[in-house]
Amino acid sequence: MPTLTHEKLIKYLAITVTVVACAHRFSTVVANIANGLALLLTLYLWRQNKYSLNLSDEAKGYMKAYLVFMLLILPSVFIPDRPLEGLKEYFNFVGWRNGNILFVAIMAFIKRRDYLVNMLTALLLTTTVDCLLAAPQSLLNMGHGGRGWGLGGNPLYLSGILCMVLPVALVIVMEPAFEKRLKRAASCTLAAGIVGLIFNNSRSAWLTEVTVIPCTLFKYIRQQKKYLVIFALVVAGIAAFMAAKPVYMARIRTIPATYTNWSHDARGLMWKHAVSIIQDHPVAGVGLWRFTEVYLEARAKKIEAIKKQAEQEKAAAKKKAQQAKVAAKKQTQQAKAAAKKPNQPQKAQRKPKLDMPKLDHAHNNFLQIAAETGLTGLAGFLFFCGYVLLTSFNNYRKYHNPCDKLIFIVFVSNIVLMGMFDVTFYMSPGMSFMIFLIAALLQMKTTTKIDISI
Repeated sequence: MPTLTHEKLIKYLAITVTVVACAHRFSTVVANIANGLALLLTLYLWRQNKYSLNLSDEAKGYMKAYLVFMLLILPSVFIPDRPLEGLKEYFNFVGWRNGNILFVAIMAFIKRRDYLVNMLTALLLTTTVDCLLAAPQSLLNMGHGGRGWGLGGNPLYLSGILCMVLPVALVIVMEPAFEKRLKRAASCTLAAGIVGLIFNNSRSAWLTEVTVIPCTLFKYIRQQKKYLVIFALVVAGIAAFMAAKPVYMARIRTIPATYTNWSHDARGLMWKHAVSIIQDHPVAGVGLWRFTEVYLEARAKKIEAIKKQAEQEKAAAKKKAQQAKVAAKKQTQQAKAAAKKPNQPQKAQRKPKLDMPKLDHAHNNFLQIAAETGLTGLAGFLFFCGYVLLTSFNNYRKYHNPCDKLIFIVFVSNIVLMGMFDVTFYMSPGMSFMIFLIAALLQMKTTTKIDISI
């Protein structure tokens, strides 16, 4: 019977963490099973390694910043009426849901360059299929209002992944520091990503990429002007395609329509109500994953209050009409003529407006975290975000390593820019994708480019 050597276990760990990042898009069950196997393999390798983890100082820094965030959201766990539920959600949030196992597993044990290249290649090729599937889904209007969703789930999951993968693929193609195999996979992903970006039909993703892609390309355009021509031709091609399709032009026209578009209006209202929740629970928030419950309870109460108010107004109007009828009978003919006014059609009273859309999250990472974990949790989140962004930015300025540039871009795209319009920090597929990318890129920084046969 063949024995499981240390190297074989690391190889299996590399496979399982890759399955987690890829499978989250089409099967949560498969991703969770792979996540469990990755955890077991990590613990076993940790035991084999005499209970020590060989982590770089940079990885330790990122983990410490995340630990500060996790400690500052602890007060939100101890909800007076449901402390056990809060504790369960906390450990789910810290250890399982957001891809934290992937980060530790990759940073502690997967250090071979060929493993890392194969892992990233698999992720890019899976994403290529994900993006290409959006085209027939949108063209055949298979669901989600004609928006493509790829391998599965909400179209916004694909939007978040597109915002990360397009600049990543672009930099891998442009930089000489990456292997040919990875460049070929990135080229496929770049082409498919443009298709996905169009047919996913996400305004948030369009706005994010309009900001991120020119910034990503700036260095290469300065080096060679031909890249500006290529970029201009690609943009012109996308613009011509979208201009020929009324559905895209209609979608684009809604972007500045802040007060006339339902989607924009709903987001604005959700932000407003998230702020109200923060004002009511400023210190520890309402508890992890309780925003939906608290908001929908408040919405149900408001609906009930509106119904009650409408019934009262109806009863009052009926009573007034009856009183006018009785008074009219007692008056003279002349008085009767004058008394007909109350019985004439009245101007319709304005119906009370329900300014609480039926949505289940704040449509903003920072407001969602502040509402659920209070200002202490928000402070921890801002510290964590600031640490990641400043560290990766300063490292890139110092060493000009493209991996640092990609870490910065991936985090900004997913957490900050897309996170202004949606709760990307709470989306497991996108977070697993992001953590996997960041960890693999951090490890690739410490290794040298090698020739890998196909």
